[in-house]
Amino acid sequence: MFSASQVRESILPQSGRVTPGRAADAARPRRLRPGARRSRPEAREPRSATRLGRFTGRQLTRIGAVWQRLGLLPVAELSFRTAVRLSPDPGWLLRLGQIREARKRWAGAGTAYQHAIELTDGAPDRPRHHANASAHAHYRQARLRARQADWDGAEAAFSVALRLRPDKAVWHAHRAEVQESRQDWAAAADSYLRATELQTDQPGWTARLVQAYLKAGRPDLAIGAGAPAFGLGTAHVPGTAHPSLAPDLLLAYEEVGDWRAAAGMLRDQTAHRPRDHAARIRLVDSLEKLYLVPFRLDHTGLVADSPEQRRARASGALAEAIEQLRQLTADAPKRTGPPHRLGLLYERSGQLIEAAGAYRLAMDRLVTVDAWWCHRAAHEWAYRLAYVGERLAPSGSGKRRLLRSATPLGSDPPEPEPPQVAGFFDAVMFRHGLQMSGFLLPGAGQLVEIHLDDQLLTQVQVKSSGWRPALRYDLTHGLLNDFPESSRLTLRAGGRRLVTVGGAAALEIRVPGGNGAAARKLARGVAPTKKGSWPRIGGKLATRQERYLRVYERAKELLDQQDRRLFLCYGTLLGCHREDRFIPGDDDFDVSYVSRAADPAGFRRECQQVALELLRHGMDVNLSINGRLFKVGLNGVWIDVTPMWFYQGRAWAFDAHDLTVDDVEPVQVAEFAGRRVYLPRDPDAFLADAYGPDWRTPQPEFRYYRSKADDRILSQMWAKPSEVRGFARLADAERAGNPAAGTFVGVGYPGYPGFSWLTAPDGPRTPPPPPGTPPPPTPPPPTSTPTGSGRC
Repeated sequence: MFSASQVRESILPQSGRVTPGRAADAARPRRLRPGARRSRPEAREPRSATRLGRFTGRQLTRIGAVWQRLGLLPVAELSFRTAVRLSPDPGWLLRLGQIREARKRWAGAGTAYQHAIELTDGAPDRPRHHANASAHAHYRQARLRARQADWDGAEAAFSVALRLRPDKAVWHAHRAEVQESRQDWAAAADSYLRATELQTDQPGWTARLVQAYLKAGRPDLAIGAGAPAFGLGTAHVPGTAHPSLAPDLLLAYEEVGDWRAAAGMLRDQTAHRPRDHAARIRLVDSLEKLYLVPFRLDHTGLVADSPEQRRARASGALAEAIEQLRQLTADAPKRTGPPHRLGLLYERSGQLIEAAGAYRLAMDRLVTVDAWWCHRAAHEWAYRLAYVGERLAPSGSGKRRLLRSATPLGSDPPEPEPPQVAGFFDAVMFRHGLQMSGFLLPGAGQLVEIHLDDQLLTQVQVKSSGWRPALRYDLTHGLLNDFPESSRLTLRAGGRRLVTVGGAAALEIRVPGGNGAAARKLARGVAPTKKGSWPRIGGKLATRQERYLRVYERAKELLDQQDRRLFLCYGTLLGCHREDRFIPGDDDFDVSYVSRAADPAGFRRECQQVALELLRHGMDVNLSINGRLFKVGLNGVWIDVTPMWFYQGRAWAFDAHDLTVDDVEPVQVAEFAGRRVYLPRDPDAFLADAYGPDWRTPQPEFRYYRSKADDRILSQMWAKPSEVRGFARLADAERAGNPAAGTFVGVGYPGYPGFSWLTAPDGPRTPPPPPGTPPPPTPPPPTSTPTGSGRC
């Protein structure tokens, strides 16, 4: 390696020396041309020095470029640094900055770029090449700041660079990457769109544009940008399709509700990969929507269809979905989901015998699976089997809940138009009552009115995110008891109606034995709660709240002995801290303690140990319908105990929270309804995280909407059937030797079809079928090697 002095000697040949001959030449007077004026010596010397420095600098940069190509970056940097000292030039400074970047000398590179910017931006009447150098200097500065995660500074520098050179497609794409890092998806989409307009041969940018539109909540624009590039539009250029476009484009079709296009893509996907069971399930989802939803959507909105077209589309989609599920049931003999879905479609189409057989097959497979979701499935699938069995062979046992029904009533106009239709809703009877689901079209608002006959029953706030806001609301059997034996249910949003299956404008709700008291309660101003039940009011509610406090006091006393502080949380904390009383109509009691577990399995074991200790001292224990741990009670009054677990930098309880242990512990003592209770150390922080910054303002319609990512973590906290069976055996052993011990009542709600058959202490067993239920069907022969894994 050369030393700095050797480099200087080699790259400064004759320019820095004055030989005797040159001295004599310099001393000899110069002859002037006729008419020429002799310049003053003080004016001539600076110009000569500038020319000499510029000439020397050019020689240095040429030599530095050679060193750079040879990989001798320190020497190359020295050459360019010497050149800019002799004659600062924006282009040379840019090259110096790039060499320093290659050497990972980020601060020095930033200094060089900043010097170039000062030379170019501060120069009056700067030449064109200086303007170009300024744009490049700002661009390089932006890239450097992006490397250092200075997103604000990077975007500001990109803005200046693109104002000077808006024709640089790559710069727009790099700016979009910065905007993605800031999660400014709308701005990123605009930048990618500009980049693809300037340079059309970059399918990767189109894929990123589609992804940005999806994350910005504009699947309609994602389809407009991605469909032509994928070959689904008239502007398709062969060879421009990008592999990553397919999943994003499929997701965009599903989000806007263009299930016909989604089904087409999924058919191609399953044809090439017949063992891709997840794709086949998504195909069934799209086909089911084509069958249920009585209008057609694409990324432009509602598409007019004739009644004949709608009927043909629905019939064909139903037949195809049933065939796909029959084949998937055969191809994946360990999966429980396909036969259950098959039973639902059979039941929809009126094929009750086939539906009962499919439900029976799903339940036979369910006993071989050990996962948290099996608890809810056990209840729901047993109810569906009992519901269908009652229609096949009425038992006359007086189980009126199995006789309730919701049937579409009426039909829509031949061609529904956007001003007439606000969205779609579906309703089915299930174990807990009437389950309603659906969606609103864009622009229909976020508030759905549910009318019983001609009276407003309730208003539901739908989930605000998403292109089609999702509707989900259940009416419990307790509320349905007060319906008339026959009534009409309609839904409206923004002054427009929602339609249901077949284009019906209303549902006929049949409740055999209904007493009709709902109309009188509504006339008195009593409205259902957000849980779909009548609120407890007056003396009954006050008595129940008093009993809640007694259960809490006993549980708090027992957990104090374990050095666990049982503090109020969620709605109970909100009432105590904000209003110094229960929230009006609040009919549950939420408490928590801090878990010390290190992993999900340890959390579940710890919860079982705590629950067993409470049971040992006379308290009853119950698990929520999904296996969530746990409830404790006395004399039929239950409070919800939801341990708070700190894991992966967040707090996990009923929902995920951005809290720390210091926000919760040490707990503080407060007075509530004449009782001594524990509160989190910072109740304001807890409530702001749970209910938003405006938690001090009552929000009667507030509902939790958890993300799928959060649900994946939360589900790890919920007990599996095998763990519940193990806890049931421990509880039985405790009761055998301790008559004062409490009772473990199981998972869910005693009395409902399917209660505890999956988690009986002596092992899982399929419950006996209702009378008249046919045996499970024989699936068709598989078309591929079975690969089921016991997943739903």
